[in-house]
Amino acid sequence: MDNLEKQLARALQPKDPPVDFTAKVIARIADKQARLHWWEFFMMPAQRAALAGSLAVLMLVAGSGVAYQQHQASERRRAEAARGQLLLALRVTGTQLNRVSRVLSTAAEER
Repeated sequence: MDNLEKQLARALQPKDPPVDFTAKVIARIADKQARLHWWEFFMMPAQRAALAGSLAVLMLVAGSGVAYQQHQASERRRAEAARGQLLLALRVTGTQLNRVSRVLSTAAEER
């Protein structure tokens, strides 16, 4: 245990920094500030708010597009159902008109 304490005491002794330590730190800070990564741009508060707003608008537009597509599909189904009903009604009407026409022609022949 005594050896460990001596090693810790040696490791924790204050040391004077090198002569150019301050210059190196200032140069490193200036270099880091000069190099702004592309993703750091979005970490600034104003850009973060603009990004959030843009994403909200994008989601709103995409959601509106999906809703419009669903509405169009629903309208198409309704139109196809109405077309089917119209064709059925025309077929029934044509059949009834043919029956009436036959009855009238037989009545006209009997006269």
